[in-house]
Amino acid sequence: MQAGSLRSPEHACFSPVKLHPNFKQVPGSICAPRGFKCAAVFCDIKKLGTGKGSDKGHKDDLGLVVSDVPAAVAGMFTTNQICAAPVKVSAQRTAKNFARAIVVNSGNANACTGKQGIVDANRMTEIAGKSFCIKNSDVLVCSTGRIGVPMPMKNVARGIRACAPLLARSARNARQVAEAIMTTDTRRKEIAVEFRIGKSTVRIGGICKGAGMIEPGMVVKLSPFSYCSNRRRVAWDSKTTRSAEPKHPSTNPFGIGLKWKN
Repeated sequence: MQAGSLRSPEHACFSPVKLHPNFKQVPGSICAPRGFKCAAVFCDIKKLGTGKGSDKGHKDDLGLVVSDVPAAVAGMFTTNQICAAPVKVSAQRTAKNFARAIVVNSGNANACTGKQGIVDANRMTEIAGKSFCIKNSDVLVCSTGRIGVPMPMKNVARGIRACAPLLARSARNARQVAEAIMTTDTRRKEIAVEFRIGKSTVRIGGICKGAGMIEPGMVVKLSPFSYCSNRRRVAWDSKTTRSAEPKHPSTNPFGIGLKWKN
């Protein structure tokens, strides 16, 4: 878990973004705030050659985002009565207000998978928790991809264990995780900004996936983001994610934020 440089890799570039004059864009996206590491691997969650979405070759499809210490957490989840197993598990855990890690995958949404889906979502957090020597209840889970297909847990378990030793605080790792959560996206989505509130410096970094699915009502969006500040007290609750609330409730979109605890 050695921290790396946050200097952006040569082949990575920022998409043009119009920012508030007080915001400065910085490299590192999800790793830009202090105290966060991440990594991604390919573990063949959606079998190669099983459809157009699997024609991307060995694209990373599983990622981990980990905070060095217990982090304040807030989440925005779908209001749809039919929601995926990871949504149910993570919604319960964000209610505790603190978490340490997020395990996220593409290729399989673990949605409409019944009781086994809940078992698999919990199992993912359990494997991740053991890899970091933390409680599985401190791990959140996000999944996106095919619906109604059982999660290939042997591949997922192998991927989590392979990913854990690769954790680092680097722009390269952040870019890889941003790519790992892509499904129909044509490009990765990531950003980090730095600004000041009074005498305090604040950094917010995030990655996101989501592109046109069947209709707006079926859109699938994942938006993990991280935050750090040298302010002693910062408001960090469900209001934090209110601006991301979708106009059309769907089965599996959610945003999760982790705020590094000073």
